Amino acid sequence: MTSDLTPTPGRATVAGAVVLMACACGVAVQSAKAVALTGVAATTTIVHPILLAGGAALLLLGLARKAPRAAALAAAGLVVLAAAAALTPPRVMTSSALPWSGTQLAGAGLYVLAAAILGLAIFRAFPTPKPDAAAMGIGGAALATGCSCCMVNGAISGTLGTAGTGSGFVHPGTALFWVGMALIAAGAWRLAGWRAAAWVPLGAIVIRFGSSALPGTGDWEVGGIALRTFAGYGITLLGTAIVLGALGLAWRLSREPAVEPVPADPALGTTG
Repeated sequence: MTSDLTPTPGRATVAGAVVLMACACGVAVQSAKAVALTGVAATTTIVHPILLAGGAALLLLGLARKAPRAAALAAAGLVVLAAAAALTPPRVMTSSALPWSGTQLAGAGLYVLAAAILGLAIFRAFPTPKPDAAAMGIGGAALATGCSCCMVNGAISGTLGTAGTGSGFVHPGTALFWVGMALIAAGAWRLAGWRAAAWVPLGAIVIRFGSSALPGTGDWEVGGIALRTFAGYGITLLGTAIVLGALGLAWRLSREPAVEPVPADPALGTTG
């Protein structure tokens, strides 16, 4: 008998996507400091990929159990993602590092390509009768992946900054995040209506503003390590899980057969 706690392919895929989508830059920095206290040499360059590797493993596990070919495609996408990180690591995704070189812009393009490949793998593994709506949701998730300091959001923000189109009023990364959330909500709405779409703005609010609700002031430093960063990362994971969980719910509801109304039976006096 299968336990209710056993992760299904869909849940494993969503969990992996949550880890990949959530910004882990801050927690990687603090984790590296914590590891260094044990005497083990650790840097953000090492810790950040390790955090993402956990999400990648979950994603591949879910896809492999559902559609091995899609998992192979996702593996290729992760290779492209690794190449993107090598050319344009998170440490250069800052305004002080702009403008980017041609190599760094190429890396930014690879981030977008990697997201497209991973999105296609998920799309193929979990077909839906409303492919356009599903593609819209996946596209929004890709756009909102990371933040202005990492992943797709950072890659696009840095590219726009290099091109001189950044705004002093709305940071490109912030605008990209909300556009991505709007696309996810629209995709979820088209897939299954308000039952799923209503959760997306809630998750987005948790991601962007949840950390500010943490009690106390300062960074909760212990031994030079900002513990508030870990709590904030947990909140970001929670918000991201709400958003992608909503999209997953919409995906599932879109595949459920429609319930046909019961026809009226004058002989029994029923009205359907």
